[in-house]
Amino acid sequence: MGYPLAIISLTGLALCSMWTQALLIGLLTEYRHIIACDMNHPRHGDKDYTASYHEVIGGLKGKKWANVSLLVVFLALLGLSVAQITASASNLYLLSPALETRTYALIVGGAFSTLCFVPTFREYRLLSFIGIASTLYTAFYLTIEATTQGPVENVEYTAPTNFFNFFTGFTDLLFMFGGHTAAIEKAVVMDRPDKYHIAYNFATLYVY
Repeated sequence: MGYPLAIISLTGLALCSMWTQALLIGLLTEYRHIIACDMNHPRHGDKDYTASYHEVIGGLKGKKWANVSLLVVFLALLGLSVAQITASASNLYLLSPALETRTYALIVGGAFSTLCFVPTFREYRLLSFIGIASTLYTAFYLTIEATTQGPVENVEYTAPTNFFNFFTGFTDLLFMFGGHTAAIEKAVVMDRPDKYHIAYNFATLYVY
């Protein structure tokens, strides 16, 4: 994409992502208010109820939009899962080429599938801390190595020469600020769901 355009795109996508999260939490708050006020609602008084993305959209806009959002969430999570499994398998192959990449993908896919036994995102917190620790270690390691070794000589950095390369870089930036499909489920299990977008904003600053 080129360095200047990448910074502009990164900043714009981050702002759009934070605004989207705030809108989603606003919709969730309105949906929960409707349930609390409607005595005949099947989920009225159910403290263990965890609302889903399509349920919030459907409760506010009708079944048509609930089906549309359900399809969008399904496709988004499918693409995310495939990307994560493929990336993990490629990394494992680079660490040890003893097995084929496809074999690593099957192993990683099976390991990731066990996460379906995690009841809610509240029980997911330990894995989140592990992820934060690992990314923090990686960031510091890369920063220290780049500072001590310095740039490689005679390296040319060029902007993309076609639309395919441009959108490849843009998609990578857009992928950083995903997770909207699971925002509702994460917010619901918080003690203060209406504060989720604030936590997300701090998470975005951490990414920077």
